[in-house]
Amino acid sequence: MADRVTYYFYTARVFLGEGDFSKAEARLEYALKHCHHESEANIQRILVFLVPLRMMLGKPPPTPELLERHFLATEFTDVIEALQLGDLTLFKKSIDVHEEFYAKHGIFLLVMKLKSLIYRQLFRRVWLLREKSAELHLSDFKVALKVSGEVRHLLGSGLELELV
Repeated sequence: MADRVTYYFYTARVFLGEGDFSKAEARLEYALKHCHHESEANIQRILVFLVPLRMMLGKPPPTPELLERHFLATEFTDVIEALQLGDLTLFKKSIDVHEEFYAKHGIFLLVMKLKSLIYRQLFRRVWLLREKSAELHLSDFKVALKVSGEVRHLLGSGLELELV
């Protein structure tokens, strides 16, 4: 069984590299389910890939207890919170603090893909504040981006917006 778990883990990484996220998730879920409960290091390796992948696929994040139990809370708690709140500033701080961890484990790009979901959540909150109005103003989004510190970043990158 250990060989099969190893095989599924590495094939999941191949699927991640190819961008086939649903197959990667299925393989990682299998590996996690069948990994020996005393193989803490292997469980942690699987979770390092599975946590950001599941968030990217829109699945519920793991519980804080699960992250604590496998010593991953410090690396993922802020990212999970940033995603739930649409907080770009918190996400950037978390990336800055844990960039080395993400790079070392080969998940930096996967975690960075969560940024688009954080934008979506931020804009969803604007929509909710506007009482789910069908008519939204660009200025509302400008304020949301300004509060999150992102307007400076977007305008500084050469992106020109006519914000009314």
